[in-house]
Amino acid sequence: MPQHSIADARRHLSDLIDAATRGEDITITRNGWPVARLQPYQQSRPPIDGLLGAMKGRVTLLEKHQNSDQEGGDARDAGA
Repeated sequence: MPQHSIADARRHLSDLIDAATRGEDITITRNGWPVARLQPYQQSRPPIDGLLGAMKGRVTLLEKHQNSDQEGGDARDAGA
């Protein structure tokens, strides 16, 4: 993992970003000590379009479920 000082990183930031987009992890140092890391961005979840498209044909919508307490009312209505 390449290391660059803060001053060097300022001068060559666009080059370092290009390296990160190619998959490199870059450590930025201050006085020789690591203080930051520049790495490629990884999306944490798939885009919603891809998720919905992957489920096409696998999801079935059911009819609305009848409440079994419908005749006698809900316990919350009875003051319980």
